[in-house]
Amino acid sequence: MSNDKVVYFGAEGQRHRERKQHERKESRADAIRARFSAALPAAKATPVKDYFNKKRAKKKR
Repeated sequence: MSNDKVVYFGAEGQRHRERKQHERKESRADAIRARFSAALPAAKATPVKDYFNKKRAKKKR
């Protein structure tokens, strides 16, 4: 009884490395998204636009 499934460790190792690297990148991106959502006020729909309007109003004084 022979096993027909042959595993090529070079290809499997590469696939595993790529999967792990992708998971690391996704976890970093999630951390950055969480930091931005915590830093920016959630109530405002347009925080960047509001910031520039406030800055422009300050210049006009």
